[in-house]
Amino acid sequence: MDYKKYSAEFIATFVFMLMVIGASVVTSSADWITYGVVYGGGFIALYFLFSVVSGCHMNPAVSLGMAINKRIDWIDFAIYVILQVLAGLLAALIVFLAFKPVVGGTAVEAMGASNYNTNFFQNGGNFIKDGKWYFPFIVEVVMTALIVMTFLQGTKKGGTAAKKAGVFIGLVIIVAVFFAFRISSASFNPARSIGPAIFSVPATITDKPETKYFYFNQLWLFVLAPMIGGAAAAFLDRLLDKGKESAE
Repeated sequence: MDYKKYSAEFIATFVFMLMVIGASVVTSSADWITYGVVYGGGFIALYFLFSVVSGCHMNPAVSLGMAINKRIDWIDFAIYVILQVLAGLLAALIVFLAFKPVVGGTAVEAMGASNYNTNFFQNGGNFIKDGKWYFPFIVEVVMTALIVMTFLQGTKKGGTAAKKAGVFIGLVIIVAVFFAFRISSASFNPARSIGPAIFSVPATITDKPETKYFYFNQLWLFVLAPMIGGAAAAFLDRLLDKGKESAE
């Protein structure tokens, strides 16, 4: 068992989740620019530091894509996902203890939890005004697939080329956040969503059925959609490679 690789993945994911979850709490719900820059910029920095050791997935959807395309084995996949989720939980716990959410808060109440019951347009035309899940679900699948496919394509050669790929992956994350933030909170990562959803529960134990366990009840979308996106990216990656081979 490669403890060095697993330790690096845990540490990288923990720091990444602490940055992303912390940014979503301390910034306003409308500050998608700061959130996007922290999300993408944090990835670039951590990928540069840890990719040589662990590959620096920091996302179960990325690990799934890598496993489907046989670039890691399924035992590594399982260990990576467990470590990523635990790192996200630890980061969320630290944010929870630091900010101590209270009922009636805004971002603090949510503890940075992903949710899709937000306004896409301020004045009418709100696709998800009634909490419909399907549009945010599609956005999470498509944007995660884009991120994972960039990861898969960019890291094939290894070495210096793979390190440079981290910059492009980070930029894609920033663009994806800019597009998806007002629609789905721009999660793209189950490890980013599970911890905040759990630690938002104390502030959402209310007598109102529509708000009780509000964020936890939506967690399924932010676990399932990114994993579907990661799997889709793996198959698209294969098709793209076959297309390149045919062109040659």
